[in-house]
Amino acid sequence: MFMPAFAATQATKSYDADQQAGNRSISQAREDSVPHGELLSYSFLPAGTETLMARLTDKVRLLFDGKNFAVLSTLEPDGKPQSTVVWVKRDGDDLLFAMPKSRRKVANLNRDPRAAVVIFDAASPYESVQVQGTASIEDDPDGVLVEELSHKYTGGPYPSGKGGIGFSGAHPQWVIVRLTADKVATSWPGS
Repeated sequence: MFMPAFAATQATKSYDADQQAGNRSISQAREDSVPHGELLSYSFLPAGTETLMARLTDKVRLLFDGKNFAVLSTLEPDGKPQSTVVWVKRDGDDLLFAMPKSRRKVANLNRDPRAAVVIFDAASPYESVQVQGTASIEDDPDGVLVEELSHKYTGGPYPSGKGGIGFSGAHPQWVIVRLTADKVATSWPGS
């Protein structure tokens, strides 16, 4: 969900006036100025250091909890997007992805942690969500997350093909990519 410049200006003015008057919170001021979509909550720091953090609604959580494939996009060194269909798991309001450490997407995120993910309901493809956020990466030497995701999406262990080589080659070093949402946008209004 992109907030138009006029809405951001209105929200800031409302916030400043409300803070002086002791009225509404900035979250309420911004929600009132956004016509539709899903900008849900914020974390606020002193002036000049504000960062936005979004929370997922129950409907959005259900979409990520379902057996729906997602598309994760990162930025190439030249700024072009690089997108891949991925398995996803939700941990609170964070989104988790299992990736082999050697993949280009991991290199992209190590260089620039900004990422976006789009997911849609397989049964109703016009219901979709886009999450933009910041990624962090941690090692998963035992491949715990990829096994969990494999059970979610395939009903069994991570596939290993001929000679024990799975989709990601022989004996990949796994990492967990954790995407913390900054913005959440949905295809349905007022959710």
